[in-house]
This record gives sequence, C-alpha cells and structure tokens, in this order.
Amino acid sequence: MNLFSMWAVRLTLAAMLVGTMGLVGVWTAMAVELTFRGCIYLVRLHSDRWIKVYKQGS
Repeated sequence: MNLFSMWAVRLTLAAMLVGTMGLVGVWTAMAVELTFRGCIYLVRLHSDRWIKVYKQGS
C-alpha cells in the first residue's frame, strides 16, 4: 500500500503542482499523500481486519 500510495498520489500530484507552485507544490503533494495514507490506515485500524491477520500468524 505504501508504494502504491507514493506512486499514485504523491508523484502524480507533485508532477501536476510543480509547474505552477514549484517546490512548494512538491511539498504540498507530500503532505497530501501522507494525509491520504494516514486515512487509509485509520480505516483499516477501525475495521478490525488487521487483528484477524495478526491472530492467524500467531
């Protein structure tokens, strides 16, 4: 998920914003991607799916 998030969100958004905003656009894309990734992890945490996978490994 991390690799997909970086390629799909961060790099795509950075490529779109760098032309108009320059380096600030790249930093904005990084912040947006980290927020997107955090939201995905929160959804997964609240779904209790992660604990089922963890218990199967034990």
